[in-house]
Amino acid sequence: MNKYLIPILLICFLNSSFAQEIKVDAIAGFNASQLDGDRMAGFNKLGLLLGGSAGVNLKENFKVELRILYSQKGSRFTDKDPVDLNYRLNYLDFPMVFRYRLDQNFFELAENIELEAGLQFSYLLAAKEGDPLIGFIRLYDDFEPRIYGFILGCSYNYDRYTLRLNFQRSLVSTNKSFSYLDRTLSFSLAYSLGNE
Repeated sequence: MNKYLIPILLICFLNSSFAQEIKVDAIAGFNASQLDGDRMAGFNKLGLLLGGSAGVNLKENFKVELRILYSQKGSRFTDKDPVDLNYRLNYLDFPMVFRYRLDQNFFELAENIELEAGLQFSYLLAAKEGDPLIGFIRLYDDFEPRIYGFILGCSYNYDRYTLRLNFQRSLVSTNKSFSYLDRTLSFSLAYSLGNE
């Protein structure tokens, strides 16, 4: 993917005819992640999730949103795992999601619930391997600097707040030598900074 694609998409997005309708949110939360293929099981690696988003309504119940997120991912061993290594991977994530708000005809509070799906580009900021007791070594060159994936989720809106649950999965390996696919559950709270 061309390194200029994300800035170009962002400029087009912000210069669209919907520019006066942009809704901007601040986002904070945490990730629970794992790497498929590293012989460790479970979403045991917790990490920080911080960033923001800008979204526009395309129709009454349908919107598109671009997010920029600092995201800590990786994997962490437990007593049940055959290996005792932790991977700490820090990314800058750029998810573009389409969000659909349920109609009130489903049930009483349905209009506060949104379903979302989209694609995500992630840029690797740092990669480390090791153990908290022994120390960590930097492994940036062992991991792919750019990965792509998909994102699914749902959210509940109340006033200016949005409580969100997302599932992310990389479509390509995060590691250059081994097939490590990232899977992440994200729990976040967004706060609307603009006019409702």
